[in-house]
Amino acid sequence: MRKLVAVDPVAGLGMESLYLLLPSLAWVLWAEAGHGGGFAGDWGLGIDLLLVFGGVVTAVPLIGFAYGVRRIPLSVVGLLQYIAPTLALLSGVWFFHEPFGAARALGFGAIWLGLAIYAGEGLWRSRRRAMR
Repeated sequence: MRKLVAVDPVAGLGMESLYLLLPSLAWVLWAEAGHGGGFAGDWGLGIDLLLVFGGVVTAVPLIGFAYGVRRIPLSVVGLLQYIAPTLALLSGVWFFHEPFGAARALGFGAIWLGLAIYAGEGLWRSRRRAMR
C-alpha cells in the first residue's frame, strides 16, 4: 500500500509513526505507572537517552528503505526481504552454535527452492519479453 501512495518517504514514515503514537504513548504511560516501565528507572539518564535515540537509529534505515523501494519492482523487494532472516539463521548456526537439524534444513531448503523457482520464472518471462 505504501508504494501505491505518492508520498515522500520521510512524510510516509511520519504518517506511519503517527498511527502508532497514541497506542505507544498509552502503553508507555501504563508501563511507567508501576508495571515495569523502562524510563526513569534505576538505570539512569544514559539508558533513557539510548532508548530515545534508538528511534533515530531505527528511522534512518527505514527512510533509506522507503526511498529505495520506490525504485525497484515489488517482486524484487519481496525476494530481498528473505536476506535478513537468512543471515540471522546462518549467524545463529555458525557463530552461536544453534541447533539446526534435518527438519529445519529441509524447511530452509524448501523456502529457498521456492524463491529460486519464483525468481527464475520472473527472469525467464522478462527475457522472453525482451526477445519479442
